[in-house]
Amino acid sequence: MLTQIQQYDDIWSFGLGLFGIHLLLIGWLAFRSGFVPRFIGVLVLIAGAGYLVDSFGGLLSATYTFELASFTFIGEVVLMIWLLLFAARGPRNERTSSNDHQLAAVSDSTKIRNSGLESRS
Repeated sequence: MLTQIQQYDDIWSFGLGLFGIHLLLIGWLAFRSGFVPRFIGVLVLIAGAGYLVDSFGGLLSATYTFELASFTFIGEVVLMIWLLLFAARGPRNERTSSNDHQLAAVSDSTKIRNSGLESRS
């Protein structure tokens, strides 16, 4: 029974490590995107690093008891709040209707067809 509990704990730590890598990727993308404020990307990167430290600490040392993620999770909460409040609005200058996209596609395809006819003449 104790070995099963230890296996569960190891699998849990491994899962937290994968979640930490996930947060590092999300934080990096948020930081680089320009759509999300950079400080939120940094906070999510810090949260991911906290999960990774906790994961490796739990896997490498049986006596590791410090939970760094209990302090660094704030990045996840800030991202969640920002997504709920501001992300649905989107950038105002890039909003276009679907008709505008369809007209642009038709215009582009017409240009491509016309350029093919000119090159044959």
